[in-house]
Amino acid sequence: MSVLRSIFRYKGVRIRPWMMKIPLLLYGLLLLPVWLALGFLLYIRREDVQTLNQALLSMVGAGWLLNFFLAAFLNRFLEERLLFWKKLFRMSILARYLYERGYYYEKKKKEAGKKRTIKFPRVYLKQGRYELEVMLELSGSKFQDQFLKLGGDFETTFFMDYIEDNYEEKFIVYKLAYSAYLNRIHARDVKVVKGKGLKLSKSVYWNYVENPNLLLAGGIGGGKTVFLRSLLVGAGKEGAAYLCDPKHADFVPLARLEVFKDRVFYTKEDIVAMYERFEQIMEARYAHMNQLMEERGEKELGNFEKYDLKPVFLIHDEVNSFMSSLDGNASYGLWERYRKADDNVTLKGRQAGCYIIKAFQRPGHDDLPLKIRSNMMFHVTMGRLDEYAYAAMFGEENKNKNFRNVSYLAGKRVYGRGYCANFGDQAQEFYAPLIDKDFNFYDLFEKYERIENPFDPLEAGSQHQPASPVSENQVLTRKEALQALQEEFSNLTDRNIRTVFDLLKDGFYPFETGETGSPVIKQKDLAAFRQVFEERERSDKSYKQIVQEQFG
Repeated sequence: MSVLRSIFRYKGVRIRPWMMKIPLLLYGLLLLPVWLALGFLLYIRREDVQTLNQALLSMVGAGWLLNFFLAAFLNRFLEERLLFWKKLFRMSILARYLYERGYYYEKKKKEAGKKRTIKFPRVYLKQGRYELEVMLELSGSKFQDQFLKLGGDFETTFFMDYIEDNYEEKFIVYKLAYSAYLNRIHARDVKVVKGKGLKLSKSVYWNYVENPNLLLAGGIGGGKTVFLRSLLVGAGKEGAAYLCDPKHADFVPLARLEVFKDRVFYTKEDIVAMYERFEQIMEARYAHMNQLMEERGEKELGNFEKYDLKPVFLIHDEVNSFMSSLDGNASYGLWERYRKADDNVTLKGRQAGCYIIKAFQRPGHDDLPLKIRSNMMFHVTMGRLDEYAYAAMFGEENKNKNFRNVSYLAGKRVYGRGYCANFGDQAQEFYAPLIDKDFNFYDLFEKYERIENPFDPLEAGSQHQPASPVSENQVLTRKEALQALQEEFSNLTDRNIRTVFDLLKDGFYPFETGETGSPVIKQKDLAAFRQVFEERERSDKSYKQIVQEQFG
């Protein structure tokens, strides 16, 4: 049966040389009705024709000329509006392409005065509503080598998006897509579809389970941040999401919402600490999964979904800006901590359901090492990029692809256009989820329920500790110190931490200094804070008195 299916498989319409004349034939077809009508009019008024009736002849002549312009307009209109008409034109385009590039066999007639005849190799065109396939015969033909490199050419010729090429017996098949704009969805409709992943358009899904971590690149004004917030629409309903915004701009309002409370970070110190915290979350999830595996008597560890865990996401905007802030000797320690945590989560986080989403203006080798780039499995570009950025994002597999920058579509300005691909696959045209004037991300996120993360060591009510203990020398931000101490002293505020820290560092407690020469809080210093706050709860003494008595 498989042999019969391969023999009788519909390959499409075979392209013939006469198809180059299809536009002319269609034009003539549109001219014909008026010509017949005018001919019939002249026939029934043949006596007036014989007497050269000026009014009749002028009317027929005007109708004849007007018919040429009307048929030309109608031909163009039908090409744009009627799918059947468009398909006929594409057949003529492919026939002309083969002829102009010399992909034909020529047979010369021996008799003098006879015209030469040409014949195309076996080339088929199969057209669907949203995609097109060009099938070219190989089988050792003299055009075989050229036929293996036509993907980029077809993309330009048909003004379509080259998706992939496949080999079938004796043939190579190029698949192209059109009307990607019609597959666009609204940002509010971004959601996780079971078995497919995060729905980004009618035809594009980010399956984060199979292709973990997302890499986004785009120039200024390309729509990166809007796309990140669209991702958050779906990711925020599925699991806990942490946001890093080194510009202290686009994600600032979200920090006021309960769903993202204490999960939005701005300073380089807080962002680095969040990466380390994310690493701890990953290790804690692995410890929990291994424990369940042993309890169930399983021999192999499954992924996080098998143990009823939700995914967690770390979204990092403007990574180029963040990396620039880590330049210099003063921030070298921060850079080392960031790189270590980032490497561990990117390389190991998939099975535990820990995913990183990074947005760059331009992903250079300094900011994004190859081993990290190769493990960020879903790549997206937004807006205008140069050829080097496209090469960095989509690799050798897309070296022949014609990446187009399209600002207008059918005369209208379009935003959020780019390309996407799983790492190592052919890139395809992509339109980011649409937003309209009445839509507001803040209002939508305000309705979200907070998804608690029991594996987060700094969230109140955490049920799981990290698999590996936190280093006593780990530097904490004041915010992290507050979150750690609030597990024991629920009424503490940032002002309390700041007051005690200032009193302790004024000569009473030996804080270590950081890279900038200023005192820093380390994990081991939390014991001193606990001592002060415990005494404060037991007595009416001021913080200054307690510090002087216990550390003076």
